[in-house]
Amino acid sequence: MSFILSVVLIVTVIFALYKYVTRKNNFFLERNVPFLKPVPLFGNQLRGMLRIESGPDMLLNMGSNYRDVPFIGWFDFMNPGLIVQSPEIIKQLCIKDFENFVNHRGFGESEIDELFNNSLFLMKDQRWKDMRATLSPAFTGAKMRMMFDLVKKCAQNMVSYCNEKCVNDNGNMTTEARDLFTRVTTDVIATCAFGLEVDCLRDPKNQIFENSKKILDFESPIFMLKFMAMTVMPKIAKWLEISVTPKATTEFFKNLVSDTISHRRKTNAFRPDVIQLLIQAMDGKLKHEIDKKDDEAGFATIEESEIGKKSGRRDWTDAEIAGQCFIFFLAGYETTATLLNFAAYQLAVDQEIQSKLYEEIQETKNRLDGDSISYEILMKMEYLDAFICECLRMYPPMIAIDRVCSKDTTIDDGKGNSFTIPKGMFVFFNPFAVHYNPKYYPNPAKFDPTRFLGENKKKIEPYTFISFGVGPRACIGSRFALMQAKLILYHILAHFSIHVSQKTVIPLRFSKGVRFEPEGSIIDLKIRN
Repeated sequence: MSFILSVVLIVTVIFALYKYVTRKNNFFLERNVPFLKPVPLFGNQLRGMLRIESGPDMLLNMGSNYRDVPFIGWFDFMNPGLIVQSPEIIKQLCIKDFENFVNHRGFGESEIDELFNNSLFLMKDQRWKDMRATLSPAFTGAKMRMMFDLVKKCAQNMVSYCNEKCVNDNGNMTTEARDLFTRVTTDVIATCAFGLEVDCLRDPKNQIFENSKKILDFESPIFMLKFMAMTVMPKIAKWLEISVTPKATTEFFKNLVSDTISHRRKTNAFRPDVIQLLIQAMDGKLKHEIDKKDDEAGFATIEESEIGKKSGRRDWTDAEIAGQCFIFFLAGYETTATLLNFAAYQLAVDQEIQSKLYEEIQETKNRLDGDSISYEILMKMEYLDAFICECLRMYPPMIAIDRVCSKDTTIDDGKGNSFTIPKGMFVFFNPFAVHYNPKYYPNPAKFDPTRFLGENKKKIEPYTFISFGVGPRACIGSRFALMQAKLILYHILAHFSIHVSQKTVIPLRFSKGVRFEPEGSIIDLKIRN
């Protein structure tokens, strides 16, 4: 009898658990919304977690298989969310109904991730609006000119490093593209964000580079378990004080910012970097400047909204100050390294495009007549801008742009079917569905920079290029990212040609790891004659 009771109890518990983890699985079915069938507990995440399919491939397939479907139901573990694929609905949620979709998702309910939760990226509602308005003047064209020479110095150091490697190997250097660009972009962000001159190319063991690798260690099973816990069981994760960033790393960045600001104030030292701009913002001296030359910043540049242009002064906590430097550092090196990785791969496999880009670089150098490249001249390089834009179209570093609904909002599929996004639901915008739709970009799988040249770029429909996001919450650092990527490419192509190596994977395949990168992006650099 006791055996039967035990079996009944076990079956009852298993059934109860099954009903609990699948209780939301019919959410979209009941509302007549197309959706991807979820796996109990794991939702639509299991194929990615098992590395059966990469995130970009999943989004590409979604855009292809549901091309005429403006929104699709999707499950992040047990939580139903919405994937939006329509430029019209993206415009509605990011512009017209922006007040209902101000915030990003964040990391569950944990409040112990000081750097993340105090950064502009994860701030919410009015607190975010105040901080955006405070920081926006730090990312105008005028401020980019101020930091231009710092970035250029890092690019020149990269050329020197690659030249040393080539000279020691008969004029050739075989390198993993992501590793090379992660190191140089870390150098750039270290000098521009923290005022530190490091050399990650020659000294990858320095503290900045070592700590940067610990911030989001996507390849670590422990990191992924923490992330899953904070997503699936946010209250328990908060109670257990689970944090994605190691405490020692958090303290390192907090102390770095605090010590630097203290030194600047004591010595009245000035340096044209983000720390200096934060000091000005803290003192209420950072103002939004009208830059008449901002229209030269490039097609992909995000124009600041009225929210960002408002002026105001606020009191800062130490954690908030560190948080802004931290997120600038993280976004600046990670996403730009991703962009440069794909750019180098594309140049290696398409020598014709590389020749056109090199030709523009040579023409620019000839006009400079021995002078060094300036911000204004770099921003006027049309083919370089078009090449970068096409990289951003085909390989958007932010593979899914998220928002959280704060008020029930109704959307329409254009065929008379409506769906009310409930308060609290997360929404993802799928850039691959838009960027690879032949309705907006003919022959979308072909890499073609001419889409963004001359009259062609005027034909691109609004809200069909969303690599840096859309609306008031779009990427605040687009100008810096574009300047950094263009300057690094300018310098490397001026001195080296890029080629496929014996280990380059052709055709391009997206890595099934968590990071967005091409599989086997091993390239050869050769010194130009």
